[in-house]
Amino acid sequence: MTIVAASFLATVPHVKLSACIGLAVIGISAVVDAQSGYIFDPLVVAGLIGVASFAMTEGTGVASLYGLMVSGGSVLCIWVASLGRGLGLGDVKLAAVVGAAFGPLGGITAIGLAFVVGSAVAISGIIAGKAHFGMSVRFGPYLLAGSVCLLAYHRLSDGVIR
Repeated sequence: MTIVAASFLATVPHVKLSACIGLAVIGISAVVDAQSGYIFDPLVVAGLIGVASFAMTEGTGVASLYGLMVSGGSVLCIWVASLGRGLGLGDVKLAAVVGAAFGPLGGITAIGLAFVVGSAVAISGIIAGKAHFGMSVRFGPYLLAGSVCLLAYHRLSDGVIR
């Protein structure tokens, strides 16, 4: 489903193919994370190589590298501060893919949106009695939600998906 959506986005004018590849990798990783609780390294590495190679051909290679460092680095700081209990290292790697696909500002915005959506779902689960404090939450689907919200915002605001 995600690959179909990413291929559809690739046919829309003003859409960068690197963002479509990043969205496909994020979507597949989110589904795998939701089902197994793991984000697999070969998928992340292949996604980073695909995003980086297309970003270079599109002329946005430097922004992609900065996005990887800013997004991956910020989530890595959270991982280090929580001693690995707050987020998994797979989430850090997937955040690097988000940053590489959407650049530094788009990547950090998508991650912020992911935290907002994840917090809202977790709080509503606690209120409904379906979850409790200390429960583990798989963050990959929320990174996908934040990325989709970012793309929807760009599409609605100026018609350009970055």
